[in-house]
Amino acid sequence: MTDMAAAAPRGRLVPLLPALICTAVFIAALSSLLVDSLVSGGTWSLQHYRRFVSDPVYFAYLLRSIRVGVFTTIGAIVVGYAMAYWMAHGSALVRRTLLLLTIFQFFTVTITKVYAILLVLGNNGLINRALIALGLRDTPLPLVNNELGVVIGLIAASLPFAVLPIFSTMMGMRMSLIEAAATLGANRMIVFRRIILPLSMPGVVAGAVLVFLYSLGGLITPALIGGGFVDLIASFSYEQALLLSNPGFAAAGAVVTLSAAFLMVLGLELVHRRLRREP
Repeated sequence: MTDMAAAAPRGRLVPLLPALICTAVFIAALSSLLVDSLVSGGTWSLQHYRRFVSDPVYFAYLLRSIRVGVFTTIGAIVVGYAMAYWMAHGSALVRRTLLLLTIFQFFTVTITKVYAILLVLGNNGLINRALIALGLRDTPLPLVNNELGVVIGLIAASLPFAVLPIFSTMMGMRMSLIEAAATLGANRMIVFRRIILPLSMPGVVAGAVLVFLYSLGGLITPALIGGGFVDLIASFSYEQALLLSNPGFAAAGAVVTLSAAFLMVLGLELVHRRLRREP
């Protein structure tokens, strides 16, 4: 009995080993990043942070990245919510088809998705060719090599991160609540505003966090769609660490970015808690 009692806790720890290893690697990576950002010339210093915050060029990278992340999150949540609602309340064929297309994006290489987006947004892409063919424009609409194109591209690339959490939350709703509201005379708009939307907010918040973090760390999508005209914090860190051999400065920029991301996520969580308290 003693051996069995001693083996039981060890048996319960075995399934947790992968999670513990991933957590340890994650903490070690963040610790190394923080140490690199605080070392300058072999001594502890805040020089990298002072340089990053005081230089308007570098600080503009962070502000532009946050702006792009916010617009990407808003767009992805709006489109993703519509898709998730359609999947949850549509026919079984619609649900399976959209779910398959959404999951398929996870198995598609990022650069392949970006080139597919360029085929739609480019000067000779589907959108511009259609606008010119319909006589709505004489020249192509500038949808690439600018911030708008980067936002649209990031929305398309990050859409699964918005759709799946919202869809999962909607599928977990009790249909009896919706049926009871309809029986009491509530129309679709009231049912959506008073029941579906509040109950789906956990999925909305989770999706918003995932999309924002994805867009904040995006490198390939902004580089290819932006054409080098839209400098974000990820490209800054890449250039400083690998091209300019300045890992300490790159680490400082990454730490500042992570701090900004943490504050944004904290703000979303506070908004979510406040909405839950409201009747």
